[in-house]
This record gives sequence, structure tokens and C-alpha cells, in this order.
Amino acid sequence: MALRGKKQSGEKKAQKRSSAKKPAASVLKKAKADRRGSELAASEAPLSKEGDKKTGHSAPEGKTRNKHSREIIDNTHMREKLIDEEEGVDNIPPDPEAIERGDTPMTLVEHLSEMRSRLLVVLAALLVIMLIAFGFSDYLLTLISRPFITSGQKLNLFTLFEGFTLRLKSSLFASALICLPLIVYQIWKYIEPAINRHNRTMIRLALFSSIFLFYSGTVFSYFFLPLAIIALMRFAPPDMLITNNATEYFNFFLMTSLILGAVFELPVIILLLTKMGIISPIFLTRKRKYAIVIIWIIAALASPGPDPLSQALLALPLMLLYELSIVISKAIVRRKKKRELELSS
Repeated sequence: MALRGKKQSGEKKAQKRSSAKKPAASVLKKAKADRRGSELAASEAPLSKEGDKKTGHSAPEGKTRNKHSREIIDNTHMREKLIDEEEGVDNIPPDPEAIERGDTPMTLVEHLSEMRSRLLVVLAALLVIMLIAFGFSDYLLTLISRPFITSGQKLNLFTLFEGFTLRLKSSLFASALICLPLIVYQIWKYIEPAINRHNRTMIRLALFSSIFLFYSGTVFSYFFLPLAIIALMRFAPPDMLITNNATEYFNFFLMTSLILGAVFELPVIILLLTKMGIISPIFLTRKRKYAIVIIWIIAALASPGPDPLSQALLALPLMLLYELSIVISKAIVRRKKKRELELSS
């Protein structure tokens, strides 16, 4: 019994030295498990002493060692079980669908850590490209102001720091446009493990199309702005002088580019709605005449001039996008039915 007491005390000292190097949470859990294990050993010790007193002789040395080793193994298993219960670890087999998707189980902290790392990559890229674009800010401002200069007017600065803020805003805008594929890629890599493999190809195509369509809407706004500016200037009375602020024009340019870029995302939105089962190609085909009327009403309200040419420049691309959305919706439904037939057969 003295030998076992020495070994147990030595084992406890070694456990205390090793647990001191671990984090505070694991130390507390280990201490709780050790305390429970010692309580179990203490409850068994009086029974062994009473047995020795009744027999009147001690057990052989080999049997004592074997019994002591079995007690250590039992206490170790009990301690591991207690730690697993306290940590909430369940030996649940992994989800076969998750394995097929390549999705590995992650804790909330690991998800947040991955999100932080991807966000840092995006922010670093935005900052680096913005600093590079700031060196070409003269060219950027000339490019942005060209739709307004074609009208024969000039832009004015009203404050001392307005020139610096314009260069900074134009550099940030150029950096955001250049980094758009990187932003979409980082978002896709974050959500990819949660998406089934047979849907990943379609979503990759949708993301690529969304980038292309957004760039198309931005380019279209660049060529649409001169007509809009000339038409808006016609409303000014002849006896009044138009003083155009550069910051207000830049905000107008930025807002127009973002709005038309978002409008050009219509086929991607229709694709997602069709995939979710909210709309169908039959619905889009039956409501085509109402959609055309709504498109021309929006073009009449959004176009700067009352002439049919400016309205047609805005309405025709929207009509083409609507027809493209119908084609995409039909392709999605056809693909879905084909897959259902393959599964049923």
C-alpha cells in the first residue's frame, strides 16, 4: 500500500507539472477529472485494506503490481470519459453527405478565423491596388470626367481639400472594380464546402456571369452618361449659369455606374429564383408583355430626356436581359427534370 501511495503521489505530481503547461480551460477540466478519479480510488482503497485485515496476510508482490496497473488503466479510462463528457464530445460518425461535399467539421471559432483571414486578404488587396491607382489618379479623373467634358462644360472645386478627396475616391473606386473577382472568389471559397458537388458548376458559372454583367453595366453607364448630362442641362434657364461641382458629379457618376451594374444582374437573379422554385419559364413567358411595359415605363422615368432615342438606349438592353433570363430559366428547369429522371431510373 505504501508503494501504491508513492506511485499515485508521483503520478499526480507529474500530471500537475504537465497540466501547468496547458491552457487554463484544459487545466480546469483535467483537475476536475483527477479529482473524480482520486475520489474513485479513495473509495476503493478502504475495501482493499479491509480485505487484507480479514485474510491476515498481504497479497503477493506480482499480484499487487497487476492490480495497481489495472487500477491505473481504469482510472485513465474514467478520466478520459469524464473529459469527453465535460467537453461535449460525442462519438458520432461523420455525415456521408458532408464527406462527399468535402466539408470538414469546424467549430465556430474556426469558421470565424477563416472568415477573418479571407477578409484580411481582400482588405490588403484593396489597399495595395488603391495605393497603386493613386499614382494614376490624373488619368482616372480624366477618364471619369470625360462624359461631362464632352458637353462643353467644366467642373469646379469649391474647397481646398476637394482635389485630394477626389483622387482618393477615384483610386478606391478603381481598386474596388479591379478587386471584384477576388472578392467573389473569396466568398465562393468560404461557402463552397456547404454546397453539393452537382450544384457547384452552375454556381461557378453564375458567379462568373455576375462579374461579367456588372462590368457590362458599368461600361454601358459610361457611354450613357453624356446623353444624360446634355439632356439635364437643357432644363437650365438661358439666363442662369450652371456651376458644376466636381464632387457632386463624381457621386452622380458612381451612383449611375452601380445602379446600372446592379440592373444588369437580372439574368443571375432570375437564375437563382428559378433554381429555388419561386418562378418558372412559363411564368416569365406569360408575363412578358407586362414586363415590356414596365421596362419602358422605367426607361421613360430614368432616361434624362423625353426623346425616344434616350429611352430606347435604356429600354433595349433591359429587354434583351429579360429575354436572356427566360432562356436561362428554361435551361435550369430542363436540367432539373433531366436529373430527376436519372435518379428515378
